[in-house]
Amino acid sequence: MMESFEPPSALLIDSNFHENYQKIKQSFDIIMLAMGYDSKSSTVKVTMWLNIISEEAVVLYKTFDMSEAERQDFDRVKKAFNDYHKLQKTPYCEFKGQTDSVVQDGIVLGIRDKCLQEHLLQE
Repeated sequence: MMESFEPPSALLIDSNFHENYQKIKQSFDIIMLAMGYDSKSSTVKVTMWLNIISEEAVVLYKTFDMSEAERQDFDRVKKAFNDYHKLQKTPYCEFKGQTDSVVQDGIVLGIRDKCLQEHLLQE
């Protein structure tokens, strides 16, 4: 059995956060299991997680609304990162790229003059 593993690449907080997070989480789980660390204390797991993620991700971790006790609870820390991950992959606007046309349609539909409204809707 291998004595050590190459750590996963840094967890980047950027537009590819979803992909980066999935990869680093999978690598972390594999390493923990292969090295027998999956049975270690929650505090040790948190420390290991913080050691392999990037400095930028540690800064993100420090922004999570958690007590000091929760910060040592690996399940709670993992949930905070999972929640952030879910938030990052949720589109902010389901009309992405359609904002102007939606506003224009709203204005046109608000016009009381039906003849003018029909003319504008045809354009």
